[in-house]
Amino acid sequence: MRTWVSLVVLLTVSLTVAYILYRRVSSYAHPETKTPKGALHVDATAPEQGLRFGEAILRYEGPLGVLHTSGSVSEVGAQHGRLLANQIDEIQQSLRDNVTSSVSSEGLFGESLHNIRLRWRWRTLDDGVPGHQLVELASMVRGAKKSGVGLGYENMVRQSAVFDVGAPAKQSSGAGMWALTRGLTLIAPIASEQGNRLIVTRTIAMPGLKDGGETIRRRPLLHISRPDGALAHASLGYPGLVGVLSGVNESSLGVFLHNVRSADVRLTREAQPSALLAKEVLEHARTLDEAVAILRKATILGSAVFVLVDGNTRTWAVVERSPNTTDVRQDEGSAAIVDTFESSKFKEDPMLDRSRRARPMMLRQARAKQLLRRPHEDANEVADVLRDQTSSTGARLALGHRAAIDDPQSVQSAIFDLSSMVLWVSETGDASGAFRAIDLRHELAGESGRPAPPPDIEASEESQGARHASREARKFLWRARAASNAGNRNRARELAAAALARSPNLPEALLLAGQLAQDDDDELAGRALLQRFLELGADDLRAKEQVEAWLGR
Repeated sequence: MRTWVSLVVLLTVSLTVAYILYRRVSSYAHPETKTPKGALHVDATAPEQGLRFGEAILRYEGPLGVLHTSGSVSEVGAQHGRLLANQIDEIQQSLRDNVTSSVSSEGLFGESLHNIRLRWRWRTLDDGVPGHQLVELASMVRGAKKSGVGLGYENMVRQSAVFDVGAPAKQSSGAGMWALTRGLTLIAPIASEQGNRLIVTRTIAMPGLKDGGETIRRRPLLHISRPDGALAHASLGYPGLVGVLSGVNESSLGVFLHNVRSADVRLTREAQPSALLAKEVLEHARTLDEAVAILRKATILGSAVFVLVDGNTRTWAVVERSPNTTDVRQDEGSAAIVDTFESSKFKEDPMLDRSRRARPMMLRQARAKQLLRRPHEDANEVADVLRDQTSSTGARLALGHRAAIDDPQSVQSAIFDLSSMVLWVSETGDASGAFRAIDLRHELAGESGRPAPPPDIEASEESQGARHASREARKFLWRARAASNAGNRNRARELAAAALARSPNLPEALLLAGQLAQDDDDELAGRALLQRFLELGADDLRAKEQVEAWLGR
């Protein structure tokens, strides 16, 4: 009895010590920060000027939130968290699955040990994030706490790298294409009587999120930041985003980020997430050469294409970065950039090759290049390019087709005139909505007075009903995939049918409904659905090969 008791005590002590060491190693050190005191308030004489917290201001231009922050990184983070706490929490919930899905739950003890393995895999992430950016994240958490919302510091740190090393949610439309995001950046020179300018358009969808990016689409945010000791900059993103996906600084230098999946990406120490690296560029680079130098020197966590545009010289550079490889090309004139590397240095990468063979982004790029060959005279004509629904062969594509430039699933669509420092942001998230004009020069200056933006760009004449229906159909598709994975085939087919009823020509819905019919040996329905998928233009190239082989069997 004494022997067994001793063994139990020894085992208990050993497990306790091991767990304490594990928690210590896998936890992030929480930086000490201070939250400025004060209440949220509005100017009683002019409430339309926005909600205030100290020097920070949050106002709304339609659905677009415009957040002004300034001061130390601690103050900027606290202002962000204090003013937008509830929205940050909502978006944090929508991104949670992309962190948890990065570690598999399969296996005998996969589910029970999942959280332990997740913490262990992500344990070194904070070592690669610069200290001042960790302070900003911690301050945001403290600021949100003052507003009664608990965000979780570790969750905020992990989500700063979600587009680098996170994984698509299991039932999302991005899971089959190994992609969290789908982006397109177009560079269009403008020649007009008002002078030569350079316009950049940007659309980004997030098909790999659990809700398809719907939460982010409803919460667009233009963050105007004037941090101490750094360049003032404007970034278009969402509440809680410390990094930059699309932005421009006071020197008219723009940065536009495309995340890419390559085989050499690993969670390692001293590697900075790409969105945080893009922010470093905006804060410290005044020219293309300075921006390229920062990107060359940095140790990047994931793989990304950084599109750098100088509005003063009307030149641009594309920096393709993976953890082990860098390629830079500079040019003038027009360009269309998608989520892949084009340099021959990456031609042997198997993940890039798999992505290009599955995703129709190269077809989308080909059509964009066709349209950019035409001269454009103003932002309205460039907006028409974003609304194009035609293939490079001239065929009309179905609404929601992933090879079309116009993307109803887009969460943000914007037009940057970097030469005139004007930004137009879509009110609906996609290119069909009205684009509201923002005077960036005035916003970045932070001075009193009235801004003088050009006119807004009017919405397209197309009805929004079909677009809403396609987004609703994708919600049914998510539930159908979940039911199918759980083995409930009948329910999966019902949900896929509901998606088709919402959007009969959505290629994604036709493909899933046809595959489910095929799995149930319902050859008549399967053939009809998959044949229609091909006739409308397959937008999943890997599935297209499989469908053609099955139909020709």
